[in-house]
Amino acid sequence: MIRATISTLIILFATLVPDLARAESVTLAGRAFEISCKAPDGKEEKDTLVFTATDADATACHAYGFGNGAVSYAPNAATITDAKNDKATKDNVTQTGNGVVFSFTTTSAKEGTIVWKGAVIGAAVSGTMSWTKAGKTTAYTFTGTESEKKERQADKTGDATEKSGRKSDK
Repeated sequence: MIRATISTLIILFATLVPDLARAESVTLAGRAFEISCKAPDGKEEKDTLVFTATDADATACHAYGFGNGAVSYAPNAATITDAKNDKATKDNVTQTGNGVVFSFTTTSAKEGTIVWKGAVIGAAVSGTMSWTKAGKTTAYTFTGTESEKKERQADKTGDATEKSGRKSDK
C-alpha cells in the first residue's frame, strides 16, 4: 500500500514538473516589436515595445516621460487581431494558437499611467493600451510584428550580420 502511494506520487510529480518548468520559462526577453497604436479617433502612431526578462518598455512614450515597467508573462492560447477593432472576430483574426500573454504598467509624473496588455504568437503581437491621465482613460489597440533590427547579431569580427549571413550596411 505504501509503495503504491509513493509510486503514484512519483508519477504525479514527474508529470507536473515539466509543465511547471515550462510556465516559469515563458518570456519575451531580448525581443522587440514594431507596433502601430490606434486611438479611438482612428489616428495611428508608431512605437516599439522592447522586452527583458523583468521589464518592458514602449520607446515612443519616453517623449512623454514614461519609462519601463515590470512585466508579467504567462503561456496561453492567444489570439492576434488586426487593428481594425479590439474585438476578435472572424474578419480580423490573423493568428490563433499557443502564445505568450504579457502585461506591464508605465508611469509619468506629468502624463499619468499607461497599462499595456497583449499577446504574442510567433512574430505577431496585438493588444490594448489604456492611458489614464487626470482621471480620464483612453483605450488604444495595437498590432505589430517582431523588429528585424533585433534579429541582427554580431559575428566573430564584431560586424552586424543578418540571419541570412549577409553583412549589414554600415
